[in-house]
Amino acid sequence: MTNQYAYKTSYEAGIWGDVKKYAIDISTGVLPSDANGNPLNAPLWSAATQLDAQAAVSGPVNGWDTQRRIVTINDATNAAVPFRLANLSAAQQASLNSGWSIVASPPTAQAVLNFLRGDKSNEGVNTTSFRTRSHLLGDIVYSGAVPVGAPSGPYADSGSTGSPNPGYNAFKAAKARTHAHGVRGQQRRDAARDRRQRARTAARRRGPTSRRRCSAAATRTTPPTRRPPRSSWARSRFAGAASRSIRTSST
Repeated sequence: MTNQYAYKTSYEAGIWGDVKKYAIDISTGVLPSDANGNPLNAPLWSAATQLDAQAAVSGPVNGWDTQRRIVTINDATNAAVPFRLANLSAAQQASLNSGWSIVASPPTAQAVLNFLRGDKSNEGVNTTSFRTRSHLLGDIVYSGAVPVGAPSGPYADSGSTGSPNPGYNAFKAAKARTHAHGVRGQQRRDAARDRRQRARTAARRRGPTSRRRCSAAATRTTPPTRRPPRSSWARSRFAGAASRSIRTSST
C-alpha cells in the first residue's frame, strides 16, 4: 500500500492471476472493502489487462512477438539472453516440445515458444492445440504486491564519509519514477525476520531474562512458510518468463 493506492493480487482457476490497483480512502487510509474483503470500487489498473493489450495482435503488429521483453538463461553458457529459440541451448530447445511425442501432430519448438510469449493463434480444445487462456498473466499464489518507490538513499558518489557509491546519483535520477510494482513470495519471511531482529534488539537492552521472553515471542509470531503448489505449468523452466510483463521492446 502507498499513500494513496493499494495493490491487490489474486488468483482464479481457469483465469489465472492479476495485480490490481485501487484508490484507498484518504480519510481512513484503508481500502474500502465488503465483509468478504473484496474491494467495493472498481480497480484503476490491472496488470492482466495491460499485458493482454501489450501482447495483442493489431494489424501487422504481433504484440507478443515485438512488444515484450522476456529474458531467460541459456543453461549451456549461463548467459542472460532474449527469450528467442535461436538463443536457447540445444537441450532447452528440445525440452520445449519433448512432452508432445504421443500426439499425432506434435507442435514445433518454435510454436511452443510463441505460445509462452503470448501467441494465442494455436489455442483450442482439440488434442493438437494449446490450452485456451482467458488472460496471459500467470497465477499469483501465496504472494503479495510490493510497491517500490523511486531511489531515495542519501548516498554520495564519492567522499571520505562512509563507503562511496559511484554512479548512484545518475541511477537515482534515471529511476525517478512514481512507483514500480513487484510480487514477492519472500515477503512473509522478511517480515518474520524483522520481528525477530526487533525482539533481539529489545532483549539486549533489557537483560538476559527479557531476552529469553522476546526470543520466545518472536518464535511464536513467525508464520509458517508455505510453498506454492507445483503445477505442470510451474514446473516448466520457461513458465516464469512467459508470465513476466516488462516494458515495451522488440527483444
